Amino acid sequence: GDGMRRGTALAGSYGIVAVATAATAVALATTSGVLMVVLGAAFVTIAASVARPAHFAALPQLCRTPDELVSANALSSVADGLALFVGPLLAGFGVARAGAGPVFVCGAALAVLSALLCLRLGLTGSGARGGRLWREAFAGVAVLSRDRAALALLLVLTIRFVVAGSMDVLAVSFSVDVLGNGASGAGTLLAAIGIGGLIGGFVAGALAMRRRLSPVVALGGIVIGLGVAAVALTTRIGPASVCLLLAGVGGSVAMVAGRTLLQRVTDDRLLARIFAVQEGTSLLG
Repeated sequence: GDGMRRGTALAGSYGIVAVATAATAVALATTSGVLMVVLGAAFVTIAASVARPAHFAALPQLCRTPDELVSANALSSVADGLALFVGPLLAGFGVARAGAGPVFVCGAALAVLSALLCLRLGLTGSGARGGRLWREAFAGVAVLSRDRAALALLLVLTIRFVVAGSMDVLAVSFSVDVLGNGASGAGTLLAAIGIGGLIGGFVAGALAMRRRLSPVVALGGIVIGLGVAAVALTTRIGPASVCLLLAGVGGSVAMVAGRTLLQRVTDDRLLARIFAVQEGTSLLG
C-alpha cells in the first residue's frame, strides 16, 4: 500500500479478492474437497485484510479538507455496517435458492467491479523509500513502538474489537441462560449492535468534526463499556437490545474518530503500514 500508487494497490487487492473468490467457487463446483474450499475462503479473507488498510490510507489523498476526511471515514463506517448487515441476508437467500457456488461467483463479480472502480482514482504514490521488502513492511510497527500516543489509540481500537468479538459468545449465553429465548434472541441482540453501528456512523460524522478528537475516542469507549455493562441489569430482551444498540453507537464513534486521528498524525509515507498494524491488532482482538 505504501510502495506503489494507492489506487493501484487498491485495484490489485480487490483483484486478488476476485481471484480467490472465483477459485473458491470452482472448488465448490468441482467437489475438490473441504480442504480446498477452506483454503480458498481463507485466501479471500487475507486479500480483504490487505484492501482495508489501503482504503483508509487512500482516503486522505481523495479529500480536500479535514471535514471531508471525517465525512469519508464516517460514510465508510456506515457502508461497512450496512454491508455486514445486508450481505449475510443476501448470501443466505442466494444459498437457499441456488447454492453456495453461485453466491461465490456473485462475490467475485462484485470484487471485479471494486477493482475497476479503483483504476481511475488518480492517486499518487506515497513516496515510500525503497529498501528491503520485509524491513519496509515492518516500518509501521517500528514507528508505532516509539509513539506512546499512537500505541494508546491502537490499544483502544483493539479493545473495541475484543468487546465486539466477545459479544458473539455472550449474546448467545445471555439469550439462553437469562432471557430463555434461545438462538432467536441472540440474533436480535447482535442485530441491535449492528443497527447501533449504523447510527453511530452518522453520529461520528458530527462529533469527529471537532479539532480535538481524543475526547471523542474516549467518549465512544465509555459508551461501549456502559452499554455492555448495563445489560447485566436487565432480564428482558427490549432493554438489553437498547443497551447493546448504544454500545454499537459508541463502537462506531470510537472507530471513526480513532481512524481520523491516525490519519491526521501519521506520516503519509507510512499510512498504509500503520493501518495494516491496526487491522492486524483488531483481528487479533
